[in-house]
Amino acid sequence: MQKTPLAIGLTVVALTFASMTAGAASAAQLIRYRGPTSQGERVLLEVIKRENGRRLLVTGLAGFTTTCEDGFTDTFGRTFHRDTRLDDSGAFHIETGSRPGSIVGGRLVVDGVVGWGSAEGTLEFRYGSLDEVGDPQLCTTGTVDWQAERRRVSPI
Repeated sequence: MQKTPLAIGLTVVALTFASMTAGAASAAQLIRYRGPTSQGERVLLEVIKRENGRRLLVTGLAGFTTTCEDGFTDTFGRTFHRDTRLDDSGAFHIETGSRPGSIVGGRLVVDGVVGWGSAEGTLEFRYGSLDEVGDPQLCTTGTVDWQAERRRVSPI
């Protein structure tokens, strides 16, 4: 069977696309880190490492427990994915939620350093609430330490 110019052209396009996607798959890696917080909750980080060596925190998730001034406690899970570029040492700083100093709404501050096989840092979540009689109060985690171990690497 003789190949037509269209069949040859489609074959070349398919081979070119296959080599491009194979190259793209090896161009970056998705690295997952998981571990505990000092409160016994969990933290998860997903970092993309590009071919040029730059690393980007694309997803973060943490569990934590807050305590309010009246003693009420509550447990939360919160994401903090900001596509944050890690600096040369692997450090990052993320703030989400209301403006600094405000107790209206919730504010999560996460600091960390992502290394080759592990990551570590601190987080603090705070928000304003009303107590049983309707007076405003502050609810916070205080400073929570976290550690995470490298779990899996996937090409993307």
